[in-house]
Amino acid sequence: MTNGDVILTLTREESLVLFDCLSNIDRAKSPPFSHPSEKKVLWKPVNSPKRVLVSTGKSALGADFFYQSVMDQVNALAPSIGFKEAMTLVTHPSFYLGATLSPSESASGGWEIILPNKLGAARSAPHCQMAVTTAHELYGHVLLGVSGRPWKHDDGGPVDNQTKVIEQRTVCSSGAQ
Repeated sequence: MTNGDVILTLTREESLVLFDCLSNIDRAKSPPFSHPSEKKVLWKPVNSPKRVLVSTGKSALGADFFYQSVMDQVNALAPSIGFKEAMTLVTHPSFYLGATLSPSESASGGWEIILPNKLGAARSAPHCQMAVTTAHELYGHVLLGVSGRPWKHDDGGPVDNQTKVIEQRTVCSSGAQ
């Protein structure tokens, strides 16, 4: 870790507060749990005595964090293919904003989430995208891993489907990308 990095260790109560903040859901339109079994699957691992280290840095797993907005990508492509063509090709921001490390991958020997310290190429990432990424890592990967279930991305399988649901439920203000 470098100077200025932040390490956050969460208790069960603190993780519940973080989850509540990250899942800013309009509960009237979309209850967080549509079925009791979904609640059990999500909250059972939270009761685990295991702790999660949340740290910040410039990179994880050998790659630098970055964020490139739609317009940044369009502007980079426009000189070679034209603005109009670039606008049709680029529809989403491009980013790498977080990583989850298992106990065997982490220097701490426990579960760890690494998020950008906002000093490098990810400094322009909107706060709402950081909230979505944090929820994705914490509730889409760590909680699965802590409970002994598969937790890595699986090319459209159950883990990827769960992370998509978590991302959709972590609401960003309109227009933020």
